[in-house]
Amino acid sequence: TIKAVPPYCIKQGADVNGQGLDGLTVLMWALSCENSAGIEALLKAGSNPNLRSRTGITAVYAAATNRNPDYLRLILKYGGDPNGAPDKDGDTAVWAAMGRGFDNDQWDNYHALLNAGLDINKPARGSSSIADIAMTFRQPGLVVDLIDRGFKFDPEKLAFQIYQSAFEDEGNRHQDLRKLIEIVKSRGVD
Repeated sequence: TIKAVPPYCIKQGADVNGQGLDGLTVLMWALSCENSAGIEALLKAGSNPNLRSRTGITAVYAAATNRNPDYLRLILKYGGDPNGAPDKDGDTAVWAAMGRGFDNDQWDNYHALLNAGLDINKPARGSSSIADIAMTFRQPGLVVDLIDRGFKFDPEKLAFQIYQSAFEDEGNRHQDLRKLIEIVKSRGVD
């Protein structure tokens, strides 16, 4: 594994935006080695966290999948675009971050993207919005939060998603579902 990016390599003119196997960047390799010092050294030297590999992923996307949210925060601090274009499969960094949340209940990457200016009204996967994905995974609290943040939604579509979802009485989820129902009703959908 890479222990650190040798500063002399950068001073000697090493390409901090170099791409290798499958178009993976030096920054993506440092991420895969979970090398904070290397990641920061590359970013400080001008490594572009928005360069795309052949499959369309960026360092932002790769960091969004990592269990350590410090990597994503660091990349966003140095110009990583939370709204970067989707990969070749239509997946975005927020989709990757939501996957960590759904699978491991680790929502730090999702919140890092929100705090970095994520456009919550852009599709997160294909043509699906963040709210569509949240409803698919039975997370009405995420949808309530998105609406509070200014998410523009179609009340009839949301009502249909509520109707389609088989929610069990799971404490907060049930309360959040009631909030969503009230929001939909307040927009004239019964």
